[in-house]
Amino acid sequence: MSLLDLLKIFEEPDIQKMENENDVEGLLNLIKTKRISPLRVKITQALINIGEPAVDPLINALDDKKWEVRAYAAEVLGQIGSKKALDALNKKLEDDNYIVSETARESIWHINKCATVVDIF
Repeated sequence: MSLLDLLKIFEEPDIQKMENENDVEGLLNLIKTKRISPLRVKITQALINIGEPAVDPLINALDDKKWEVRAYAAEVLGQIGSKKALDALNKKLEDDNYIVSETARESIWHINKCATVVDIF
C-alpha cells in the first residue's frame, strides 16, 4: 500500500457534496464504517437536510446487523420527523438491543409531537 493510499483512508469525505447529490447510501456507509466519528454530526445534519429522500434508506438501515447503525437510523428518522417511518420504528420497540428500542421510542414520540404541532396550525 502506497503512502497515497494510506492518506486516502484518513481523508475526510466531502459530506457537503454527498448532501448536494442526495447520496444517502454513501452517508449511511460512512456511519457503518466509522465507529465514533466527529463526522457524525455533519452526516446527521446532511441526512436531515436531505429529508424525505433519506427516509426509505434509513428505514432499511433499521434492520442492519449492527445495533449502532439501527439506533442511529432510528435517531435520524425521528429528527427528520416523517410519519412514513412510524410503522418501522414501532417494530423496533421490540429490538433485542435496549438502546435501539429506546431510541425508536423517543423518535416515535418526537414524530408524533411534531405532527401534533403541525396539525394545530
